[in-house]
Amino acid sequence: MDISIAMIKERFISQGCVVLRESGKKNTPLAGVRLFDGIFLPNVLTIGLCDELAQSLGVAYQPLPEENKRVMCFADDMFLILDEFRLPKILNLVIDAFDYYRNYENQLMNAVYKGADMQELLDLTEPYFKNPAFIANWHGEVLAFTNAYANDYFRSAWQHIVRKRRLPLSSVQTLRNSPNYYTVTHKNTTAIFEFPDSNFTCIIGKMDSPLDYHLYLQIMQYQTPVTDTTCVLATMLLSALASISPPKEATSLSELFCDLLDKKPVDRDKLNWVLVTLGWEKCKRFLLLSFWNSEGSLTAEFLCGELKNSLVRGQMFIWNERPLMLICESDFGEVRVQIEQLVNELSFICGVSMPFSCWDMLPVQFTQTETAIRYCEQNCRISLCIDHIWKYLFDQLEDLVSISQLFHPAIITLADYDRKKNAQLLRTLYVYLSNERSLSLSADKLFIHRNTLLYRLHQINELINVDLSNEEVRAHIMLSYRMMKNADDPS
Repeated sequence: MDISIAMIKERFISQGCVVLRESGKKNTPLAGVRLFDGIFLPNVLTIGLCDELAQSLGVAYQPLPEENKRVMCFADDMFLILDEFRLPKILNLVIDAFDYYRNYENQLMNAVYKGADMQELLDLTEPYFKNPAFIANWHGEVLAFTNAYANDYFRSAWQHIVRKRRLPLSSVQTLRNSPNYYTVTHKNTTAIFEFPDSNFTCIIGKMDSPLDYHLYLQIMQYQTPVTDTTCVLATMLLSALASISPPKEATSLSELFCDLLDKKPVDRDKLNWVLVTLGWEKCKRFLLLSFWNSEGSLTAEFLCGELKNSLVRGQMFIWNERPLMLICESDFGEVRVQIEQLVNELSFICGVSMPFSCWDMLPVQFTQTETAIRYCEQNCRISLCIDHIWKYLFDQLEDLVSISQLFHPAIITLADYDRKKNAQLLRTLYVYLSNERSLSLSADKLFIHRNTLLYRLHQINELINVDLSNEEVRAHIMLSYRMMKNADDPS
């Protein structure tokens, strides 16, 4: 655990020491502490009197006249000026702070080594958090909680947690729907949230294990405020939790999505919790992404791990040895840039489904990703099903009926004529219809003279004798042409 100047400052304040002035990077990690002897060491907190330190630090750290004989703590480009004149007192406070935080880390690691469960780990942290806290899995089952009690705002929800060992979904949704809530600070795995309307603060930490089960740690404001230091302590607890054997209740988050892909019945309450857990309860449309390593040199686990480490949005999981990803449609633009960087480095292809909102249709979305990959154009690494929608539709039709049975008779007649006479009447008709029967546009598209086009249309009319003014006839002919070209496509 990296001990920062911000954490030392919090210990000062908890011991009644007043910080008069500060500047610099609060999260600078510290390796140790020493009294000033004319030398500054990197990442070491140097303690001295302001006037002595200022002579060596230069004009940027000049104390005010009334601060000259007060204590300054300095490390790299960060300093604190304290309302204190005694160096030994501050030195002892800093040493005590290092011992305090390191003792926390050692207790957790020793407990993990001795085989502690998550309740025992949470109990060890209670004196450090001094706030009510609980650990829940991804579908709201509370697996461990502290003895500290919540404030009035959260009291009823806390009683529900203690009695039923389940987090009320309504409470989570109420907090999520708070119009003014915002993130105070955010680390790799933890974030502090403020809810001004309810005078409520909490820290939420998420743990993703290699086995893909998810646990959530939540700490609420009670007797002491939730601070940046609490965030660091919570992250340390999450690391310890990741090192112990998962309880049987810690089901894999991706298990539900795999069940949907296998067309198994899924508990709708659990699905709702998953959406809340992932922050997707307000998302209306989703995308499924499938990843295929064209060179076959990467395992699904490796590819999934690389994607998890690189992407800031979405949920990665493996189904039938295929890395998959679910994401809100609105987040895809940001993720696409990151995927494009990865695909060039690792040589894989990403297939993207059509947007969907019905989770029971997830197997259909997977088929769409496979279509996108199958018809991916050369030198293209991200392929969208929407760009190959005709091929996808025709592939689906082929499972139901012979495609040729759906062709308009005019298409078959013209195709036969073109083969025998080496003509281009079929394509001419398609281009003519595609351009809304415009002679000038069609001639330009075919690179032929207008009179040549008129002659071909006269031939076509004699061969098929259909009413091209009928919208349904035109649509059937154009669809038949696409189906025929798709059936002839070697890909």
